[in-house]
Amino acid sequence: MMKLFKQVFTFYFLFGLTFAQSQNFEVSIVPAPKSLLLDDEIFCAENKIGVYWDDDGLNRLYEILKDDFFALTGEQIYRSSTQKKSTLAMHISDALKDEEYQIDFNKKIEIRGGSYDALVLASTTVLQYIHINQNRVCWNKGKIHDFPDFNYRGVLLDVARKKHDVATIKRVIALCKWYKVNYLQLHLTDDQAFTFPSKAYPELATKNWAYSREELIDLVAYADNRGVELIPELEVPGHAGQLISILPNEFGFKNKKLNLNTVNMGNVKGYEVLETLFQEVAQIFKTSKYIHIGGDEANFRGMDEDPEIQEYLQENNLKNVDELYWYFINRMNELVKKTGKKTIVWEGFSKEGNTVINRDITVMAWETLYQLPQDILKAGFSTINVSWKPLYVVNQRKWTPEKIFNWNIYKWENFYPKAPSYHTIQLEENPGIVGAMMASWEQPAFVELSSLRNRVPAMVEESWGRSKKNTYNKFIKNLEKTDARLSSLLSPVKLEVEGLNYPEVKDGRKNEQTWFSNELVIKLKNDRNLEIRYSLDDTKVTEASVKYTGPITIDKSTEIRYRAFKGENPVGNEMLEYFELQPLDVHLIGNFSIPLNELWETLHPDTVRYRDSVMVKIESRRKGVVKYKMGEGELNKSSELYSFPLLIKDNTILQAGLFVEGKMVGEPWIRKFRKE
Repeated sequence: MMKLFKQVFTFYFLFGLTFAQSQNFEVSIVPAPKSLLLDDEIFCAENKIGVYWDDDGLNRLYEILKDDFFALTGEQIYRSSTQKKSTLAMHISDALKDEEYQIDFNKKIEIRGGSYDALVLASTTVLQYIHINQNRVCWNKGKIHDFPDFNYRGVLLDVARKKHDVATIKRVIALCKWYKVNYLQLHLTDDQAFTFPSKAYPELATKNWAYSREELIDLVAYADNRGVELIPELEVPGHAGQLISILPNEFGFKNKKLNLNTVNMGNVKGYEVLETLFQEVAQIFKTSKYIHIGGDEANFRGMDEDPEIQEYLQENNLKNVDELYWYFINRMNELVKKTGKKTIVWEGFSKEGNTVINRDITVMAWETLYQLPQDILKAGFSTINVSWKPLYVVNQRKWTPEKIFNWNIYKWENFYPKAPSYHTIQLEENPGIVGAMMASWEQPAFVELSSLRNRVPAMVEESWGRSKKNTYNKFIKNLEKTDARLSSLLSPVKLEVEGLNYPEVKDGRKNEQTWFSNELVIKLKNDRNLEIRYSLDDTKVTEASVKYTGPITIDKSTEIRYRAFKGENPVGNEMLEYFELQPLDVHLIGNFSIPLNELWETLHPDTVRYRDSVMVKIESRRKGVVKYKMGEGELNKSSELYSFPLLIKDNTILQAGLFVEGKMVGEPWIRKFRKE
């Protein structure tokens, strides 16, 4: 992101003011600021809000503020040509650090920040601080001084295992801005897809999945304007199935049995391709300081015996594949540095590699199976805490906001019994830990916002404000208010649904909040006299999409996208919801070695572990016949008819579905059973 130096740039919001004494609005700010002093005096804006600034470099911030104020109040702000009656001024100050800011709420609101990004942070605090009642903006007299305890506060989206459209990423960027997350990492490549659009190697781009260059350039600018830096991740040497299958002469092995998901690190041609790809990535992600090269979970099985690998080892005076792997990481680091960027890798190399691997590489410590975080730090690597537990969000394996809030940035945990951090690793304070990241893996686009919106702020409360952290009860109370305001910022459209199986669930481990069994009625509302457009066919919503005129009824699993428009201009974000037809209720009765409500935290969360036997009772919420299939094979209309409870005594798979006129209705119910 661009930093503004030396010169002082100013915003002015012009309000007609009324004044009242001896009142105090409750202020809810997440993450909590370092210093907050409140007074009883209240000021309220009566007229439209005018904005003045004296440098065109801040035009982009005005455009964001304009959208945000309209979303929250329904009123337009305007650019003022005079500062005589100014009420809010924003200054760049060289006396403050890059992300440090001060706000003085008085008859005038004065904001000072150390950079453009600091102004974004400060303006977000203003939007959380102000009180809005019937579109009237008021604020308490007060002072705020704030800055982060850690410079790296990140979120990862896995766009290579599950397709994420641009609108989904923009919603997550909005979430990041709202809670002062300054890095959003895009996991662009993996075995499933290659989503980066290379000009030099266009064949790499996965059809109907990869982004266009224009889409990525737009995303980079969109994020940068909001104080968020997008970090591209191009995963090598492991998780590289796409590279191997599409460019086998550059990344594959002559021995096809070695072509698993790890590139041939002994092929010179592969290094040449990667140099070109990193150059292309750097050109598009021009605002990013970093390129992430992956670096974990590489599979070296059989490589020691490969003639090409052996020849490369001898040519480069390397003893074995482990040394080749360390060499490869350093080569990638050199290629990244040639682009003007810095390298980030996952913790994927052993402690023995610490003496070889370049210290200017930043390491994301996540699993502790490769080496311990204290050894990474001792070796001198800048380290980002991405502790699997509780910072991984992987479909049903996701920890509660309270668990995340009570985590600390010097602690690593893991749900996996073989990982050293299965037994908590708690370190002393260490300056080598530069921040933390929440990683959302393998999740479909529709679930990202619901699964992250309460977990990300719990992480940031620690990584931004560890030294002034709230109690959990105070945090949750603040979060309820900031989350409601986030909804208004995202979209003026309110979605109401009738017919859900579990209307009280907001964030189910199996996305139970999306389940319905008969017909579902969707209502889209707004109080701004805006048009609402929507689509039910996975297409982007535009001014030409279907106009919402009344309740929408669906009777099958459906994805709905919707957006508000004022004329041809979109208002707020395109929103995405998914509703899943689940007509069956299945009840399990037995002696379970792992309680059913604890399976999510195991390595195989869809496997029911039991002793003796399990009785399975199946009920349907709608008319039809229930068919089931025990064991491997396809569930179809010819499968067994369910008429009484099933008794399971062995290791097996059970599939069940509802059939109407020979066709399955909705989604099947599937579980594995393991007797212990």
